[in-house]
Amino acid sequence: MLKAIPVVMFLMEIFKDCFLIRIHRFGLGFLPLHICSIGIFIWHGLLILYPLLLRTSGEIKPSIRHIYRPVLFLLVITPFIYIFDKRFGCNYFFVNTPPAGTPLQWIASVSGIPGYLAGYSVLVIAVFCIVYFMDRIAVGLLSSRNDL
Repeated sequence: MLKAIPVVMFLMEIFKDCFLIRIHRFGLGFLPLHICSIGIFIWHGLLILYPLLLRTSGEIKPSIRHIYRPVLFLLVITPFIYIFDKRFGCNYFFVNTPPAGTPLQWIASVSGIPGYLAGYSVLVIAVFCIVYFMDRIAVGLLSSRNDL
């Protein structure tokens, strides 16, 4: 069941793109995961559900020692996203400009653009750590509850 979720997500994107091509409405604005997509709620729900199911099934067990992996992934992928964004006038990962009304906008007002990317990086690592510690707290609470 768990292995089917990424396949379903991929098929949803293919279906959306084929539909948009068929009605002659496909464009750069409809690249995978575009915010205006009607399926964005389903997509984000599956993005949340999949790791939660992996965690509850015991297939993954987060470890603070492995926090370098998502950080390394972002360090490798972000320059390519930045080049893509500049070339096509997009703002995936918000590497060109911060969205209005977000903590990233405040970071940019303090450190400037593109200097806000350093603050953005610290924020991302902080979120990784918070999620890890929330997992540790939840595991601790569940194990103490099971001991009762």
